[in-house]
Amino acid sequence: MKYILLSLGLACSYACTNTGNNNNNTTSNTNSLASNSNSTTPTTNLATRPLDTLQMGNITFFLYPSDKQTFDQYPTPTPDTSETQQLAQTNLVKRTDEQTLLFQLANNKTRTIVNDSAENQFSTYHYSRHYPQIHKVGIHAFYFEDDNYILVDTNNGDTTHMWGEPTVSPDGKWVLSAARDIEAGFIPNGFQLFSHHNGKLTYAGSKEVQNWGPGIVKWIDNKTLVIEYITSEMDTKDGKTYRKMVMQ
Repeated sequence: MKYILLSLGLACSYACTNTGNNNNNTTSNTNSLASNSNSTTPTTNLATRPLDTLQMGNITFFLYPSDKQTFDQYPTPTPDTSETQQLAQTNLVKRTDEQTLLFQLANNKTRTIVNDSAENQFSTYHYSRHYPQIHKVGIHAFYFEDDNYILVDTNNGDTTHMWGEPTVSPDGKWVLSAARDIEAGFIPNGFQLFSHHNGKLTYAGSKEVQNWGPGIVKWIDNKTLVIEYITSEMDTKDGKTYRKMVMQ
């Protein structure tokens, strides 16, 4: 009888010990699952948050940090410092005299734009470049206290006035004009956006910015640009940083 009771006691002790171990294992496994669950919970990466938002009509752009190395990977438009050199590269525009630009249109008609030297109507026009992708040529217009940019349609001579020199997206669907005048305020400081379809430009919206202005603007792809981001302090010191603009 003594041996039977002893055997039953040992069996009970073994069973209780195993039950405790199993409970510990279950707790350990549960904690492990909780730990794994926490490790896979998505976290917000601050680097992916936009620094700013630019709203142009119904189109939104997010601004993200960029750098000079990224900016330099993409070609910079050739400055149109010499009208003579630019005119030598096209048969669509010629200067007939010091005051007049003559445009040869695809409909076999011509259009002229003439300087105005009158004091209250002062304006001069300089040929800038050809935009074959959107069937336009560009003109810098200078007035008494400000300036702007004009696109002339090479098919019919229609004109579109913009704040500054535009850039065209690789697919030709978007045209972004950028202008900088941080301090004086003679011209708008910011961006204008136009859509393009079959040679026709449609104004989409604009955004003036404060405390900084755009320098050179480059399209990376059909939805993304990289820009020079220039503050008033940088402007006086010829310094700049860079931003990526992403269309939503």
